[in-house]
Amino acid sequence: MGTSGRNQYYGPGVQNWNFAVAKVFPLGTERVRLRFRADFFNLFNHTNFATPVANQSSGNFGKITATVASAVATAVGTTAGVLGGGPRVIQGALRVEF
Repeated sequence: MGTSGRNQYYGPGVQNWNFAVAKVFPLGTERVRLRFRADFFNLFNHTNFATPVANQSSGNFGKITATVASAVATAVGTTAGVLGGGPRVIQGALRVEF
């Protein structure tokens, strides 16, 4: 247990910037349009590091030995849920509206 206070050790913050851009193009008549959309997840491709090892008897005490969600952030359209941490993902979409 020890005598350390609660929440004594803090890790680095989490940054996850998502961005989307869209453009509408008319196709012939006013009723038919083509919409292009691009979504960027983890836009700046920032690595988010996990909290440091808090076990004071460990040889790695105070060291950061992992990244946040590094093993699961590869699905299209996601960067490992709320926390992020995965690589930059870009997805595009075309949609015909009438």
